[in-house]
Amino acid sequence: MKKQITYLLISALLITSISGCGSSSYDYLKEYDSPDYKPSEIYNNAKDEVYYAAIDVLKERGYRINICDLNTGLITAEYDSMGLLPEEMAVLQKEQNRNTCAMILGVAVIVGIASLISNGNRGDEDNSSVDASVEISNRDDNDHVVSNKYSFSISVTDYKDVQTEATLSVTKLAIDEDGVVVKQNLLANKYLNNEIFKSIYKKLQKDNPVQQ
Repeated sequence: MKKQITYLLISALLITSISGCGSSSYDYLKEYDSPDYKPSEIYNNAKDEVYYAAIDVLKERGYRINICDLNTGLITAEYDSMGLLPEEMAVLQKEQNRNTCAMILGVAVIVGIASLISNGNRGDEDNSSVDASVEISNRDDNDHVVSNKYSFSISVTDYKDVQTEATLSVTKLAIDEDGVVVKQNLLANKYLNNEIFKSIYKKLQKDNPVQQ
């Protein structure tokens, strides 16, 4: 019996690895798993270069530019979506993968314990059984939300010498079927910020290779 339980646990571990607990449709964002969230980035470029690179990056991502002023270094943009940003989905999928792994291993342990109990009481002619069901709820408390509006603000300022600092702030507005904003919050997503900052860097590297 002990061998059977051992095989069961080993099988659970194999299924966990094969099922892709660590895999994701957003693997291109994995490089940002380790870095922490950061609101700003420093570039070894002049203010105007970072400013125009930031505008290009926002446009390439499909964001609508609202305000852009080189003197103040302020750039604002908006993006309307029926769903979530890829960077938000990456966070959710990572959490779901972690929960799936825990659930598979948890069920294996429960079944193993149930088997031990069943084996121990086999001689008692007792027909009792152990229910090892696991309920997964995908209930969304924001079912009334039909779309999201994302407001981006990038402030480009002189840092020191020829360096420039770009500060990114993102606000997410949840909108219901009547077009009313029902929730508003600052979106502190490290994948989003780091991806935008890196895209700006790549843009600068492409347009000003000598300075990089």
